[in-house]
Amino acid sequence: MLKINTKMGRINHKLASRLPRTDADSAPQTSQPPPASIGWVFDKPTMLEGMDISHPEPGELGASMASVVASLDGSASQYAAHMSAQGKKNDINTSLLEAMAGHVHTFKRKNNGTLPVHVIVYRNGMSEEQYATVLDVEIAKIRQAIESNGGNGDDVTITFMSCSKRHSTRLV
Repeated sequence: MLKINTKMGRINHKLASRLPRTDADSAPQTSQPPPASIGWVFDKPTMLEGMDISHPEPGELGASMASVVASLDGSASQYAAHMSAQGKKNDINTSLLEAMAGHVHTFKRKNNGTLPVHVIVYRNGMSEEQYATVLDVEIAKIRQAIESNGGNGDDVTITFMSCSKRHSTRLV
C-alpha cells in the first residue's frame, strides 16, 4: 500500500523540521526532536542526487553505463532516473548536463516553479586519481543545468560526496 500511495504522488513520510512550529502545525510531533533530526535539510528546496558509472569487466565488450537519480520533492519520496551509455573506462559522466537539466526541470515543475537551493550529490564509480577532474567538471554541469532552467547556478549550494565500496581489507 505504501508503494501504491507513493506512485499516486502522495507522501508516506516526512522528516521533522527545525523551523519554528506555527499554530497550523497542531498535530503532535512524533519524530525525533530537532537536534537529532535531519529534517533541516529539507527546510529549503533540496534535491538529492545519486550518480554512478558502471564499467564492463576487463575483456568484455560493451560500453560503460552512467546513471543519475534525483529526488523531486521535499519529502524525498518521488524520484526520476536517467541512464546512458558512454565510452569504456571514462569516469566522467558525458551526459550529465542532459540528465541534470531534465531533473531540474522536473523538480521545478513539481514544486510550483521553485528551483532547488541545495543539491546534495552522492557520487560513486570514480577512481581516486580522477577525483579532482570529476569534481570540477560535474559541479560545473550541475550549475549549468540550474542556469538552463532559469536559475543562477552560483546561488545553489552543492554538497558533493564521493562514495566508494573499494577497500584494501583482505580476509583470509
